[in-house]
Amino acid sequence: MATKEDNMAATEEQIDLHSLHSDVYKEVYNIRPRWLRPEDRTVEEWRWMISLMIEEGQEMARREAEHEAAHRAWVAEITDPTPLRVPMAAFMVG
Repeated sequence: MATKEDNMAATEEQIDLHSLHSDVYKEVYNIRPRWLRPEDRTVEEWRWMISLMIEEGQEMARREAEHEAAHRAWVAEITDPTPLRVPMAAFMVG
């Protein structure tokens, strides 16, 4: 007779996908999802979650690159050593 624990055993593919999910999650969010177990999701659910997370990670990386480029441009603008060109007339008191 099968016990409840026997029905909840994870397949090898679930274990592999859980491990991959954990690695991708760590890469994207900088923390491992230790609250998830391989048997918590089906193979299809693990694949779907991994693909969504990869897309989200790519979007986060794109936004971060845009932000860094804008910041570099701002820093370059305010630290530009080129002297301002002000007409001499601006200093003449009339």
